[in-house]
Amino acid sequence: MSNYTIRRATLGDYESVLAIGEVYNGVDYLPCKYAELMEDDNNLNFICIVDGEVIGFLCGALIDNREAFVLRAGRVKEAYQGQGYYRALRSHLYQTMSKIKSVKHEKVVVFNEIIQKLLRPDSGFEHITMQKLYTYEIPESFVEEASYDLQPLTPKDLRRLLSNPETRHFLFPEGIIFVHRVPYKLVEGNFPSIFNKRTVLFGTPSYSSLYKLVTTGHYYNAKLGFRYILDIYGSSSEEFGDHLKAHLAFIREFNKGKTTVTIFTPQTFPVDVLDNILKRVGAVYLEQFHSEEHYFRRCVSE
Repeated sequence: MSNYTIRRATLGDYESVLAIGEVYNGVDYLPCKYAELMEDDNNLNFICIVDGEVIGFLCGALIDNREAFVLRAGRVKEAYQGQGYYRALRSHLYQTMSKIKSVKHEKVVVFNEIIQKLLRPDSGFEHITMQKLYTYEIPESFVEEASYDLQPLTPKDLRRLLSNPETRHFLFPEGIIFVHRVPYKLVEGNFPSIFNKRTVLFGTPSYSSLYKLVTTGHYYNAKLGFRYILDIYGSSSEEFGDHLKAHLAFIREFNKGKTTVTIFTPQTFPVDVLDNILKRVGAVYLEQFHSEEHYFRRCVSE
């Protein structure tokens, strides 16, 4: 391991950071969202430099009124992997977070390969929830035909929805909402991150004014094309068809071609209904992307 320097990343480091290389098997979001990470004061972005070359990058995103953080977009150049540089980046970020008095928790969202390690009693992490994820390829023809049947929720709508304890517990039993796999607490301080330019929320109210189903969508462009992340909250599946059409109409504003949609469902959601609705619109299920996602949390304050 050669001598290295770690410093805060800037907008001017864009080309150097992208030269580190692709990660996430062609669905890397950093090329599309780099400027957004830099412009958000709640993101602490660091690069690792060896002999004048940027060889690593890591973002620590402060959330929940700066009471928690998540690691994002970490990477090290292939020639430097396995030599301790990512560990050095992570250690530097942890040290930085330890100096922020408000920070109490680290949150982690992981897939299959890391789950067992975090489930061990000595990991220090508490398992919060698990979701299933299913990925479909949506044909261009249906994206073109989609139309809005629902209106997007506003911050005022979400605030009113959350004020009802019964609805809140039914839709969000763990007290979190995901935006691009970041688990946000349902607090006002997170609303600017929840209602961002890439994200839309739809809700189906019942006659009693309780919401039966809420879905969120988030888009970005990647090497493998246009990606859309759709999260489902609630177990009422009858309205999902209308929600899907509304999301595809939203997609059409940014992409009129083929779209890959990854849908995250709570364990109580009837997946057979989901699959039937997607297949009726000609969607192709991509079995190789089937997985589980687990959300963990650990205490980092003394």
